[in-house]
Amino acid sequence: MQIDDNCDVSFDNSKGIATEQPFEIIQEIMRYIMPLRLFLPFTYRPLVHPAGHPRPKILPLLNVCKSWYLAGLPLLYRNLLITRCVQLERLLVTLENPANSAISSWIESIEIRDVIPKEISSSVFQNGIRALLQMCPNLTTYAYQSSFRHSKLPVYASSYPSLLPPITHLQLQWVLSPTELESALRETAGSLQSLHMSFTYMVEYKQWPAMSFTFPRLDTLLLPQTSAAVGICTGWNMPSLTRLLLYVDNSGPYREQQPIYLEGFRRRDLWGIDKEKGEAFFKKFGSTLKVLEIYRNDFLKRPGLDDQLVSQFLAHVPGLEHLILHLEHNSYHELPFNFWHFRHANVKYVDVWADESVAFTLQETLALGRLPLAPEVEWGSQMENRSDSTIPFPAARGFRIFPKTLGSWNHLPVVIPPSYAPLPRIMDFPPVREVVSWLDWLAAREHTDYNNCYATPTVDNFGAMLDTAQNEQDLDEDDDDDSSSEKSDGESDGNFEMVEEEDDSESSSDSVYSDVESEN
Repeated sequence: MQIDDNCDVSFDNSKGIATEQPFEIIQEIMRYIMPLRLFLPFTYRPLVHPAGHPRPKILPLLNVCKSWYLAGLPLLYRNLLITRCVQLERLLVTLENPANSAISSWIESIEIRDVIPKEISSSVFQNGIRALLQMCPNLTTYAYQSSFRHSKLPVYASSYPSLLPPITHLQLQWVLSPTELESALRETAGSLQSLHMSFTYMVEYKQWPAMSFTFPRLDTLLLPQTSAAVGICTGWNMPSLTRLLLYVDNSGPYREQQPIYLEGFRRRDLWGIDKEKGEAFFKKFGSTLKVLEIYRNDFLKRPGLDDQLVSQFLAHVPGLEHLILHLEHNSYHELPFNFWHFRHANVKYVDVWADESVAFTLQETLALGRLPLAPEVEWGSQMENRSDSTIPFPAARGFRIFPKTLGSWNHLPVVIPPSYAPLPRIMDFPPVREVVSWLDWLAAREHTDYNNCYATPTVDNFGAMLDTAQNEQDLDEDDDDDSSSEKSDGESDGNFEMVEEEDDSESSSDSVYSDVESEN
């Protein structure tokens, strides 16, 4: 940290009230400055950052003064993004330094992105990840994101290290084989609370051996809506499963992350769940489900994927309360949307993802009563118990429509708890409409901000890291120098600047969570 008279961030009085607060107060102030998403439990937010990693948003806060610098360091290390082997190596050097012993306890989540597939799958990187996991006692979240892993590149070996407790939230994208899945889940099954998975297109259920895992605490499971995925998971034991989120690649939460050149390849995949595997899965786990996200089961109009099977699956979910549906691009002519295939006697809240061009038409259709909901009643009164078999959702209390322009924020129906609303509402969040796709992310070179790689955010002229203890000593010396060289007008110069590479990526607004807070 150096004093710089030309620093963009400055205080008129370095001894003002904002700089003299205790660390706890400063961190509370940061909670109001930083996006709310950073402070939500991982169960209620995506494991990855669709609008960009939070690190560029944290760095300016560290420029304010010494107190803010020290108070903000835990936020800087709370969520790690690793895309290159050199980042991991420098991070390990930092954590192994006794002067930086506190840093490892700040790390709560690690996100891996294989920008360089050959490098990420190397033994050097894998050994480094294993060493990192053993050094982070408070690590709860691990996400493996891939841009190229689903292609038939020959560079991939098993790329998931043996994960360790106390990881509670895990995301594995493009699982290649039973071996690496077993490696990732073997030690973490007892602690996991949420598991998000996708499988490569080459995965065939019949080629997988029977896998038996017990997840006593698993609450949330996200899977592709395919027979292979549910078939693989049917042999598991998940007694606490209450939230099942199924997705279809062409328009699901991963749509923005898929390479365009694979579009033709994806069309040959069988999205949907056949009767045998679907019945077995929902019979085993349906009794505990409260929240279900599901697509039409005949998404690609292939034989054996009858959309009416969904109603048979839902018959095994008697306690379902919250149903999240998707109106696909090829369904413009199906207004009013055929909710009969998703009928359920006990569902209280229904959410629909729809294209913006049909959202208002759907809202008007529902408002006119073409899909009867429970009658409007006064607040605080009991809802009428209707059992009319002609109504898909006789117990429905609320209906929301989410435009698919917000599709990358697929967690919104869960983040914003449904509530009683007799008329259908279109949920609109303009601040989050600018979503960073994987191509935008590469073009913006977001990963180049990590050349200094989670070292303590002060580096020397050669890019080498300085120790935390040395940083604090330098900060104290800077304060002494600053206090001894007051300006002639009596105002002290409290300008500080970190020697840090600027982030070139465009930062998307995360203020949706302010709206979420006001909604609640």
